Amino acid sequence: MANIGNLDISKLMGDTYSGDIMSFMYGEIIEPLYKLQPEAQAAIDGLFKLDPEKTSVWKYIDTVQKQLTDAFGGDEKLAGEWRQKLGFDQII
Repeated sequence: MANIGNLDISKLMGDTYSGDIMSFMYGEIIEPLYKLQPEAQAAIDGLFKLDPEKTSVWKYIDTVQKQLTDAFGGDEKLAGEWRQKLGFDQII
C-alpha cells in the first residue's frame, strides 16, 4: 500500500471501479499478477528478496529491469509500468 501513489487512480473513480478501492486493487494489481505464468511470478517474487545492501546499485538496477522485462515477455514499457506500481522506481 505504500506505493498506492504510483497507481493511476483516475481509473478508480471511473465506471469500471466506481470508487471501490478493493475492486481497483484486484483489477489493477492482484489479478494481473495472479494471471502471470509461474515463472514470471517467481521472477517478480525474487525481486522482493534482493538485498540492495549486498550488491552494487548498478547490478541491482540491472537485475530489477531484467527480471521485470522477462516477467512481462520482453515488453519494456509494461515492465516500466510495473516497476512503478511495485515501487521499484523509488528504490532505484
